[in-house]
Amino acid sequence: METKVKSILLVILALLFSGGLYAQFPANTTIVPPGTAATIGSSFTCTDAVGTDSYACNLSPTPASLASLAGVLVQVKAGTANTGAATFAPNGFVAKTIKKQHDQDLATGDIELNQIVSLVYNSTSDTWEMQSQVGQLSVTAPLYFTTTACTDGTATPADCAAAPAGSVIISAAASAVVVNTTAVTSSSQIFIQEDSSLGTRLSVTCNTGIVRSYAVTARTTGVSFTITSSAAPVSNPACLSYYIVN
Repeated sequence: METKVKSILLVILALLFSGGLYAQFPANTTIVPPGTAATIGSSFTCTDAVGTDSYACNLSPTPASLASLAGVLVQVKAGTANTGAATFAPNGFVAKTIKKQHDQDLATGDIELNQIVSLVYNSTSDTWEMQSQVGQLSVTAPLYFTTTACTDGTATPADCAAAPAGSVIISAAASAVVVNTTAVTSSSQIFIQEDSSLGTRLSVTCNTGIVRSYAVTARTTGVSFTITSSAAPVSNPACLSYYIVN
């Protein structure tokens, strides 16, 4: 048995050195070792030095074309943080838009300076899809309890721009106030509280006869909502706080 195994090994070695094994393929066939071709499952790494949202670098080995990179992982060390929508152009190929979450444009800060950004070219959408986590999560802080919350002590309508929270009044002898704010949606939860200590903030003398109840009686999505009182305040306006939960 041992002699037979040695004989087989000798035959294989002879074929290798003589080119016999490779002769099984056509003459124009290139035998490529795994990991050296731009195929799905392979990857490239490069460093961007452009300094703008138009990221670029040279991949090695040089890919034959942009199409040959479809499905291939490319890892780019970003030379700058992005300031909005961005593109990537490896090896002088046409720049294509970088998308996150498959089809969303990048927001400012999604790519940070020196971040290793993983990209895959999608030939169907003709875009680079970002596979790595965005550099920083953008969180819009609520305007509750801040100086940017709405304060309107004038008559209806109260102009609160886009504020999801604020302080307004129902004028003396009136029973309702319209609050203009784009923060309101069709499913917003709107909470109302009367607060007679808001006089300084609203530049009025607040009504202290707190025996009323309040309800949201109307809303227009992205425009306004209406607060209605169970009874009109007498002499001085009712001072109210509202906040919206979306």
